Amino acid sequence: MIFPFKKPLFIFLFSLFSLQISAQKEQLSSDESAQPFFKNGEAQIVAAFSQAKDWIRHDLWVETEFDSDADGKLDRMHVSVTRPAQTENGDLKLPIIYNTSPYFCGVAEDVDGLFWQVNHELGEIGPERVHPEVKARINRPVISNAHVAKWVPRGFIVVHSASPGTGLSEGAPTVGGDNESLAPKAVIEWSGG
Repeated sequence: MIFPFKKPLFIFLFSLFSLQISAQKEQLSSDESAQPFFKNGEAQIVAAFSQAKDWIRHDLWVETEFDSDADGKLDRMHVSVTRPAQTENGDLKLPIIYNTSPYFCGVAEDVDGLFWQVNHELGEIGPERVHPEVKARINRPVISNAHVAKWVPRGFIVVHSASPGTGLSEGAPTVGGDNESLAPKAVIEWSGG
């Protein structure tokens, strides 16, 4: 068979065409690789999501439906979000790992008089309790980095919130109060769009 091209020109054009096909395949595979994938039921690290410098981090406040500190305004929960950059344009939707806690921003030291003293006669008022200062364990406004390094590279968005009255969240902290379940409910509803 006789080719109308000289051999070096044919090789050059064929190589150029092959490079173009390879580049298109690489572009396609890189777009496809910006998706979470699972092997044996476990989320795998996705190279496109694994560069921490490319992650998008937000600090924001989500309004609740309660006013636990009675200041006349609905309480707002401090929320931090860490997500892969590929979610920025809104085309890529990813699942969310959500964690909330009253303990992210520090707790009081265990000092004498912190807890209610039960060793007193019935009907008498026990000794006054102490109120030690809570020392922050982290540099605010970061709530927590728990789960971020594990789940963002696997194609998840990680959301943390500080409980009412803790960290930078508004309101009054309670133990077992309705606001303890209504605050995460507000963040979950917000995260669903």
